[in-house]
Amino acid sequence: PAVLRRFALEATGPRYYRAPARDVQVFGGPSRTSAFSGEIRRHDCVRCRPALEHNAATNELWARLDENSPRYVCVTECADASDSDAALALEPLDLTGYFCNCYARHYSGELPARASPRLDAPRVSALPPWVVVKAAAIQLVPRDADDPPPGAATGLLWVQICASLEIRRADDDYEPWIVDGWAIAANANTGAVVLEPVPPPSYEEQWFRNVY
Repeated sequence: PAVLRRFALEATGPRYYRAPARDVQVFGGPSRTSAFSGEIRRHDCVRCRPALEHNAATNELWARLDENSPRYVCVTECADASDSDAALALEPLDLTGYFCNCYARHYSGELPARASPRLDAPRVSALPPWVVVKAAAIQLVPRDADDPPPGAATGLLWVQICASLEIRRADDDYEPWIVDGWAIAANANTGAVVLEPVPPPSYEEQWFRNVY
């Protein structure tokens, strides 16, 4: 079906997905008859290998988690093989490395940046509203792990921000703003996205006129 072909666009690097407002099951193979192998908790993210596998019997697309263990998660869900309207079981995230701070869309104040990618880590700085930054690092951290394993394929999505900004308060009134810490991409409880992925700038394809 055309819907499945649209989902199966070529990818050269890891694919990232986010679970919707419910848990998503993980299996030991690209089929629901395979051994149950855990769950992706609601609002958690998962990193998968770029290649997708099509289960022709159920008309579903499966992605293998980007880890050593052979574990799979269903990307689409269909009622049966004749159902052409495949529904997304996971929300794809196009992580280019650039993020817009839309924290103010849901909450007041600035987006907290913490000393480490943990919900209980101390706050060390904050990111001003509606600022676009390039991530220094992107990391998935299991929310219950005291000592998170490096390279985890599932967990909450954290972005490391190391930015030196200049905020304009008024004419000829500029304030330096240093951000050095980790910020969570979405609220762990509500799923509200506070760091929204944006496409990178393509300066070679754009023209600008100086209207300063």
